[in-house]
Amino acid sequence: MYSVSQFQKYKDHYKGFLQNYKPYDEMYKWASLKTFQKNWNMDADNFLAMYDSSFHNDHNENIQRK
Repeated sequence: MYSVSQFQKYKDHYKGFLQNYKPYDEMYKWASLKTFQKNWNMDADNFLAMYDSSFHNDHNENIQRK
């Protein structure tokens, strides 16, 4: 059976692992996803501004198309 408390425990453990495991150098992906989730709104009055803010963060250079 699904346990919310068990899931939360493992989620917190995984987040700690990602933040403290030095060879893991891809936190920018998580930061970019968080920025997108925070800003994306299909009902925004100014769609272009919302779109730009959804993809703008300090890690853009890591995820740009080549």
